[in-house]
Amino acid sequence: MTTSLVIAWLAMVVTSGAVDLLAAPGAAPWRLRAFASVVMHVSTLTWLFALFLVLWGRTWISALSAVGLIALLVVVNNAKYKALREPVVFSDLALFAQSIKHPRLYFPYLSWLQVVAVVPAVALFAAVYGLDSEVHKNLRVYGLVTWVVLGGFQIWLAMRMQSTLNPAHDQAKHGFFCTFASYLIQGMSAREIRHVQQQFKASPYLPASSTIGGKVRQSSIDLPDVVIVQSESFFDIRKTGLHTNPLVLQHYDALRRNALASGELVVPAWGANTMRTEFAFLSGIPNASLRFGSFYPYAYVWDTTPALPRAFGAMGYRCTAVHPHPADFFMRHKVFPRLGFHSFEDEAQFSDSPRDGPYVSDQAVTDWLIKQLEQSIEQPQLLFAITMENHGPLHLEKACPTEENVLYLPSKEQVIDELNIYLRHLSNANQMLGRLQAYLAQRQRKTLLCFYGDHVPSMGNVYQALGVNPSLSDYVLWANYEATGGHRSARKVQSLTPEQLGMKLVRVVGLI
Repeated sequence: MTTSLVIAWLAMVVTSGAVDLLAAPGAAPWRLRAFASVVMHVSTLTWLFALFLVLWGRTWISALSAVGLIALLVVVNNAKYKALREPVVFSDLALFAQSIKHPRLYFPYLSWLQVVAVVPAVALFAAVYGLDSEVHKNLRVYGLVTWVVLGGFQIWLAMRMQSTLNPAHDQAKHGFFCTFASYLIQGMSAREIRHVQQQFKASPYLPASSTIGGKVRQSSIDLPDVVIVQSESFFDIRKTGLHTNPLVLQHYDALRRNALASGELVVPAWGANTMRTEFAFLSGIPNASLRFGSFYPYAYVWDTTPALPRAFGAMGYRCTAVHPHPADFFMRHKVFPRLGFHSFEDEAQFSDSPRDGPYVSDQAVTDWLIKQLEQSIEQPQLLFAITMENHGPLHLEKACPTEENVLYLPSKEQVIDELNIYLRHLSNANQMLGRLQAYLAQRQRKTLLCFYGDHVPSMGNVYQALGVNPSLSDYVLWANYEATGGHRSARKVQSLTPEQLGMKLVRVVGLI
């Protein structure tokens, strides 16, 4: 029995080593890895083996389970890297339930081969389980002791590993599974949790979140309403060299010409992970300063947190967020009240609203915003809208064969369908801007409009065909009144980060 255990363990180590090398964008060859990296891989693998031995009471099925778990992580990692240019990290575990509830947002990035491979994998597991003999109960006790001891050792080792917080870079140095495990342990450690909480307390909105920053409260009629639109996957695609129909971004261009500020937005996300840009904008905290919390900052918002909406609330604003998607996505239903929003409207408000593609249209969100602004309330309003229409996977939608003739001038080298679909939704976001500007321009109450993209869309094939690698979205800040005191020279075109854009917004209002 002991011999079988040792052979199973050795086979597990060798097989896991081969699987680890398959992870994109590339793991360091074993001969080039530091000793600590190898020890971290083997000890974590053995920790899993011991856990499964306690659970299953069988040797070979425990080894297969441990290797199978790594193989599953590698498959998901490769799909994620292909779509989002980022390896799997520890925080993705928190999104597992989200992927089950919203499979359309995740599973289409897996290939049919990977999906079909589940069948023989399950069959292999069942066969090995049936053939494997149960170990003596003493071995299960030894497995439990090993699991506890190795758990402590892993924590000790992981906390001493040097991480750059660039998972692709660390993976190329330490290997895939070692990097994943060390990120998991460090990211969930008390040290990192304290660090993130300290960053929250250092928010520039802390003074204004509890007081009015020493300013005398203005009468509510003097305070402008504020409309913020976080537009899904919005960016000026003309920066790639693509020649689009001028109508596609006509209203965006008109708004920029009369904007208080506009330019590129240096976002901390590519293709997805909206909450990184979103939290930076709302919190005023640079994403990178959160260290391990930067991958999924909402997972660390456990209590009342200083933020932009809380600062506006302290000034007397009624703060409302809207997102035509389930409220529990990214835990927004818990996080938004902690950031200071008085109410959060989700997809339930759009049950009868039109869709464009699979999601609620930008037109419907515009209707909602205008309806909110037309309500007769004494309080000034802060409305934060998160659109959904242009959310991928874009390749699942159908393109009209004649759309390219209306949207842009295609060439033989360009990928058509996915680009057509994106430009259609981009044009709808542009129409949203046009309607909002037209409505606000004739509105008597002073109103400030802030519009920005959360990230560029995940369209790797399109970018490859165009020969570009965009990473920056765009923003525009506009008012229906002379917020700059009439000095047009103060209107700048400049690159900002999301947290800087939020601070610029509150300074225009006079909050800070």
